[in-house]
Amino acid sequence: MIKNLFRLAALGIIWSRYKVIIVSTALLVFYVWLVGSLHDDFVAFIELEDDKTHLAASFLTKWLAFLAGLIIYLAVITRIGRKPTVSNGDGETKAAKAESELTRQNTEEDPFADVRARKALRSAADFVVEGKGSGRKKK
Repeated sequence: MIKNLFRLAALGIIWSRYKVIIVSTALLVFYVWLVGSLHDDFVAFIELEDDKTHLAASFLTKWLAFLAGLIIYLAVITRIGRKPTVSNGDGETKAAKAESELTRQNTEEDPFADVRARKALRSAADFVVEGKGSGRKKK
């Protein structure tokens, strides 16, 4: 019972994460099979008619169709890895909006500006190593 539950959970996780890749790969395999079947039928028709003038063009068309399918497949797969940019309607993406908000906050009075301006920040461990105390104020 638990084993089946874990199996279903694992399949659900895999499906939710790799759904687009699984579906697009299955569609690519179906497309390659379909193009190959159509080409085989065309070659059989040409042999029956005993007219081999279009045989070279059919092979070229088959391989161009394979290449087009592969390019579309790779475009879909590489598109998955990119994070979509969501705009707020003004043409400004969330990342650009966050960056402008950060710069706006930095231009206002910053209570930690003096800390950021220091060349090196020191921790309590630095004070202990130097022998000046624990670095913390005792109550």
